[in-house]
Amino acid sequence: MLVLNLQKAVRYIRISNLLLLLILLFSMPARGQQQYVKDLEQNVYHLNNEFKYDESITTIRNFLATAKSNDDRYYGFLFLSFTYRRLFDDLVALRYLDTALAYGLNTARRDYYQHNIACQKSMILFNLQHYEAADSIMKVVANSNYKDLSVSDQAKIFVQEGYISFRNKNYSAAEEKYQKAIKQIKTASPCDLPLIYGRQIQLYAAMRQPGRMDTSFRLAIKAADDCEIAKSKLFAHEMMVQAYYAMGDYKNAYLYLRKLEALTRQYDTRAHLEKMTALDKKYQTKEKETKLLLQEKQIQEKNFFIVLLTGSFIVIIILGLTGFLVRRQHRLKREKLLHTQFTGQLLKNIEQERGRIAGELHDGITHDLLTLKNTLQNGIDPSEEKIDRIINDIRQISRNLHPVMLDKIGLKPSIENLCERYMRDERLFVMTEIDYEKQLSPGGELQLYRIVQEALTNIEKYACAHAAKIAVAPQDHILLVSIKDNGKGFDVSETLSNGHAFGLYSIIERSKALGGEARITSGDSGTTIHIEIPIQHG
Repeated sequence: MLVLNLQKAVRYIRISNLLLLLILLFSMPARGQQQYVKDLEQNVYHLNNEFKYDESITTIRNFLATAKSNDDRYYGFLFLSFTYRRLFDDLVALRYLDTALAYGLNTARRDYYQHNIACQKSMILFNLQHYEAADSIMKVVANSNYKDLSVSDQAKIFVQEGYISFRNKNYSAAEEKYQKAIKQIKTASPCDLPLIYGRQIQLYAAMRQPGRMDTSFRLAIKAADDCEIAKSKLFAHEMMVQAYYAMGDYKNAYLYLRKLEALTRQYDTRAHLEKMTALDKKYQTKEKETKLLLQEKQIQEKNFFIVLLTGSFIVIIILGLTGFLVRRQHRLKREKLLHTQFTGQLLKNIEQERGRIAGELHDGITHDLLTLKNTLQNGIDPSEEKIDRIINDIRQISRNLHPVMLDKIGLKPSIENLCERYMRDERLFVMTEIDYEKQLSPGGELQLYRIVQEALTNIEKYACAHAAKIAVAPQDHILLVSIKDNGKGFDVSETLSNGHAFGLYSIIERSKALGGEARITSGDSGTTIHIEIPIQHG
């Protein structure tokens, strides 16, 4: 009966252990900010510690609404991720980390921000027990020699790496990582030491080394006393209870549970006293009865768990497969419909464009040429102005059919020339940041030019924007293209679903033709088109 109550206690311990770990790990500061950003961070930190999460989120949102730089936006969304992690909404926290990174990549400190976001992501994935994904990111961080990470963050990465080695039963590697973490955390954040010593207790329990368990326990208690953190002492005792329980040493597990009960009495006196009384009574029974009851209970729980797990697994598989097939069928139907609409609109636009060109040639160029012919037949010298007008009309029609200058002067000057025409006609103010060195084939350059042309056309027609920005830059083996405006924005999903967004579909399909992918985001502050294109050569 002693062991049965220990089992219940350990279940409670695991929950409180997780909460303590998350609270301590999620209270991590960001570095390298200006003073007003540091003030915001401290304000958010205190609000979160007081559980005023709504006020914390509102404060950050107000800051983002007036942010004037991508650095400020990076920190704003980073603090939002911290707040949602305190709310245990890790998926939302991950999404805000991605948003923060998107802004950070458009700053002079892109490498610093990228490395720190990778660190934060690995911690969230680790807490979600997505160990393979966390390990994959941590390997990238390790390969960069933990560049731009604080000593405290490096130590926490070491702890995670050590725990993954522990799960893989590579105990020597786990111990090495924990020791490295302890060495760094002693100077950077000594109050986090009990967390690492707790992991050591778990490790030494698996290695059947109770002596080293006791050493780590004493060090954890000393660090907790030095920092005057009562919960860290609770955590150390909890880990000892779990360790001895895992080793089958129920007597010592019981003794440490009694110590834990004494420490936690101030938090929940009545509940802990009841557990103490029950454990004390159960401890007086015979060892033989305890073992028999434990075996019987374990068998019952195991059988029940197997049946429940098997049934649940089958139901989940059936529901998941059904849902997947239904969603896939709906998605295929929708994609087929949208593709049909896109093809129809494309053919319609082609015919309209042919009709427009035919009209211009017939009503404009042909008429002007006939007039010029009559002038020459009558022996009158035509004016240079009339000849120049005919030449310009032909050039304009040619440019609309194909950007001839693209082949002659290249992609970058062609895009800049296109933007200058918009500004010269006072249609739109367009900035460009283009770092391009022939990374695409001539056909790829034409497609990218058409994408930019289509995007500017859409901005002029629908966005009610005053300004836009076009950025092109290589990164690794990808050419990153960004087209932003400060217009009124729109609902992307709804617009793409209505089948009339030919311009957007043209951008998406042209991106696919280049082997890339286009992502469109829009809101009150404007619309952004992110395109990633594999570099074809260069």
